Amino acid sequence: MPTDIDARLFLNYPSGVKSMTVEPSGALTASADKSAGNWKAYAVKGKIWGRSRLTVTYEDGLVQTIHYFVTKPEVQTVADMGHFLTTKRDDEQCRLLYSRRVRKSSGRSRL
Repeated sequence: MPTDIDARLFLNYPSGVKSMTVEPSGALTASADKSAGNWKAYAVKGKIWGRSRLTVTYEDGLVQTIHYFVTKPEVQTVADMGHFLTTKRDDEQCRLLYSRRVRKSSGRSRL
């Protein structure tokens, strides 16, 4: 989940939510949002890059864990990819890799 995206979590369980905890602390925020019908909605926002875990404890004692992977903002990811493709990519290596795949699939070498 990119840090610039406002995600939503929907829970549908008969018992209410007693608590929510995040590990590592501060990696995510989860706050109650407008619910629809039996579905309880929460706004989720990534804060710290990396793996994070949201543990939901319901009033009846059931515990549910939801895993997230927080990444840098989408705009930064696309910019990094564009920078790599225009400055670092080795076209010769790409050509060789592709030709090996063609040779394996057709039984002929096209080098």
